[in-house]
Amino acid sequence: MKKNDSITTNKFLVLVLLFIITNTLSIRLFKNINSKDINLKGEGIITNDDIINNSSLEFPLRLIDVKTKLLEKELKMNLSLKSISVRRELFPVRLNINIKKRIPIAFAEKVAQGRKVSGFMDLEGVFIDKKYVDESNLKSFNLKVFGWDTKHKQLISKESE
Repeated sequence: MKKNDSITTNKFLVLVLLFIITNTLSIRLFKNINSKDINLKGEGIITNDDIINNSSLEFPLRLIDVKTKLLEKELKMNLSLKSISVRRELFPVRLNINIKKRIPIAFAEKVAQGRKVSGFMDLEGVFIDKKYVDESNLKSFNLKVFGWDTKHKQLISKESE
């Protein structure tokens, strides 16, 4: 009888422990995050404010409500990033964003909403807004592209050669 009681006690303790762990994780997933809970990693001069202004994030927001794939797509397009990964982190509760920026190879200008926008272009022909490039590390470019447009991206890019 004693062995049977110890097995029952062990099962009970395992179930209690499992219950506590799952509740802790669930509570942390539903915890609200703010803009200060964004952890940016990677290169560049992109700030938390740039992330918020160029995405559909509205704080306070529950961690579980963050649509990571949608956020990655929005930020990659709006900030002209080479790659980005967004992950939810439970301990501590925050949003980890890892960024890899594009490397400019030429000056570029485009017309957007009736006004001229200055920036740069990378090897793939992607336009990079001037405000998201650290100009202190830039060298002088011999190449300038005027009238940049998405439909000309393949023609302009170095990969088309």
